[in-house]
Amino acid sequence: MNNIAYCGLACCVCSENDNCIGCQAGGCDIHGWCKNYNCCREKELNGCWECDEFPCQGSMLDKARIRAFARFAKEYGTEELTKCLLQNKKNGIVYHYDGQLVGDYDKCETEDEIIAMIKHGCVLPKEHYDTLIDENNDPVHDPAPLKEYMNKWDGQAFIDELQLSTDKNILEIGVGTGRLAMQVAPLCKQFTGIDISTKTIERAKENLFAF
Repeated sequence: MNNIAYCGLACCVCSENDNCIGCQAGGCDIHGWCKNYNCCREKELNGCWECDEFPCQGSMLDKARIRAFARFAKEYGTEELTKCLLQNKKNGIVYHYDGQLVGDYDKCETEDEIIAMIKHGCVLPKEHYDTLIDENNDPVHDPAPLKEYMNKWDGQAFIDELQLSTDKNILEIGVGTGRLAMQVAPLCKQFTGIDISTKTIERAKENLFAF
């Protein structure tokens, strides 16, 4: 059995691999409709990641997880992909939940998050926050009802507890896009915010420009 299918499916950790030797070894009986299988065989490719037209549409690559796996194979090779997947399995990352053909990798929202999970066994916070900024998901610009809800947790009552004054310097660890900083910065001598995401920091600078 080949560890990785033509499309990028991970045969090495698949829940069906006890009864299936994989499409590359002729173990799949549905070749007729599989664009990835037929195309790779016709072009004599080891997988879709070797194709100049990758990623094509109208195939298994329409699924984010499979497309991300194939992209990982293109960038790092199938041996590295196999090594990471087997290590993640050992560490508790589930490729297929019992009785299902989805698992932990399918919880990711983007290809980059899936690739981060392959590499690190989890979605790194930095990758997650960078993705939120790319999607323009900024709490500073949330609708008023959502802002009111969030203010229940760190609104004016929270700020009052800080006992801010114009002779105090404030450091916020995890400043995000500056939602709380916009309220705190005008009330102190100097405000400094740090975060792990460069994109988040840049957005915070934009939001705090007036201060």
